[in-house]
Amino acid sequence: YAGILTLQNGSSQLSNGLSALSSNLGTFSLGLDTIARQLSLVSVTDKNADTIARPLIVSHKDKDSVPVNGVAMAPYMVSVSLMVIALSANVVFEKLLYSSVNNNKKKAFKKKLIINSLVALLDTIILYVTLHLMGVEMLHPILTFVLILLGSYVFMAMVTLLILISDQLGSFVALLLLLLQTGSSGGSYPIELSPKVFQILNPYLPMSYLVSGLRQTISRTGQVNHQLIILSAFLAVSYTHLTLPTILR
Repeated sequence: YAGILTLQNGSSQLSNGLSALSSNLGTFSLGLDTIARQLSLVSVTDKNADTIARPLIVSHKDKDSVPVNGVAMAPYMVSVSLMVIALSANVVFEKLLYSSVNNNKKKAFKKKLIINSLVALLDTIILYVTLHLMGVEMLHPILTFVLILLGSYVFMAMVTLLILISDQLGSFVALLLLLLQTGSSGGSYPIELSPKVFQILNPYLPMSYLVSGLRQTISRTGQVNHQLIILSAFLAVSYTHLTLPTILR
């Protein structure tokens, strides 16, 4: 009798479970119908598939024309080259170029000024042509030439002035200026990433303005009025201090 009762209870539970399953199957069937209706509203074209796979299309446009790293480094290397040439003309070739007139300071100064001016012009032409031969495309070629020429005369005048003031000490100061300018010009890395001392020196040395100006003329907008004014001021001060002692003799 106990087994019969157990069997009866189990049959009742099975009946209730089957009723629940039947009800849930009905709900599941209604859900499938709803999903089918919703899917019928969705377009399955290739365009929609691409939209789902790639919801965003990223477009890239360079603001400045710097196709390779060499173009970005050109302003810095040109500036360093001009300073090195100025040092070479005034230190390495000093005795070779000016020894024949050392007994006459006015003639020596005149010869130095003429030769150094010709050297500055020649190295500007060589550097400018070399940039073209290396494939550096300049957005503003005339302004680039003007800046290189101005920078060449600035460095030449500064080094000549230092050598004129004191031969050995001037050579040392000129070399020190080269080293300081390579670090403070922001040519290889942004000046904000340089040590604090170089950030302080940056606005007070001419190479900073030559590098930033050449970046504008080679790869950017060509707005170099500020750089031209500052470099011209450096040249005017150096040239005035060069010529004034000779004029007053």
